Parts: sequence; C-alpha cells; structure tokens
Amino acid sequence: MPRGPERMTAEQLRQHWLRNVTEDVVQADIVVGLQRLPDPPLGPWWNAINPIPGRKSPAAAGRSKLLGLRAGAPDIEVLWAGRMAYAECKRPIGGRPGPAQPRVHELIRLAGGVVAIVRSADEFFRFLAETFPEPWAALGPRPMVRPWWETT
Repeated sequence: MPRGPERMTAEQLRQHWLRNVTEDVVQADIVVGLQRLPDPPLGPWWNAINPIPGRKSPAAAGRSKLLGLRAGAPDIEVLWAGRMAYAECKRPIGGRPGPAQPRVHELIRLAGGVVAIVRSADEFFRFLAETFPEPWAALGPRPMVRPWWETT
C-alpha cells in the first residue's frame, strides 16, 4: 500500500480488493454457505458443474466436451422443491459473461430453469431466497455471513 500523500482512502482500498477478487473466491464462498444448509428434503441438492477454473489444455477440454460438458455451462446448479436454478459466478468488478453464456442462459430459461449471474455469496443467497421463497422461508431465520470483501 502506498505511503505518505499517495495513501489510499478506505473506498479506494475497498475497490482495489474488489478488483482482485476472482470468480473462484466468489464460488468458494458460495460453496461454504451451501454446505451449511441442510440436506434434502429440507434443504437443496446442489452441485458445482465445472469446478476446475482457468484455461484447460486441449486434451482436457476435449475430454470434458466428450463427457458432456457444454460451453457456457453455469458454475452452480441447485435442485430444490422440484425446480432447477443455476448460478454463474463472476468477479464483483469487471466479470463479464463469456461468448457462449448468454445463449446457454436463454436455453435454460426456455427449458423452465432459472439462471442468474451472481457476484458475491450474499447475492447468490438472495437469488435462492427469491427463486425458492417457500422452502427458503421453511428454513427459518438464517444469519447471512458476508464475505470479507463486503465488510464495512
């Protein structure tokens, strides 16, 4: 961190940290929260679709495609109360959908699923509460743990 007259303000420091939060950090924070929920039938069933981040070697990408992984697949799937929801994790600042993702999101919606782009665990759990209001309410009041980069 710069010293003297070049010191960052609190907001500048917050923005610096937000720019450096990766999709992996966002997804890992969501997974920690999902692990705290009860198993079905009270809680959801969930899965990370492609948890290995970054560019794959051509061999690994080919194998993934052969085994059914489609380009643009969202990061997390949730099955709860007979409905499917998907979340695409992005960085809090600067994360944009890849070229295949908008079309995949459209196909998911056409098939009856719900999909959202989320940039924090707090945003993901708000998405769950809005998508599954009855089962979410049945869990009772739950304290939301905010990730470290969203603390004031």
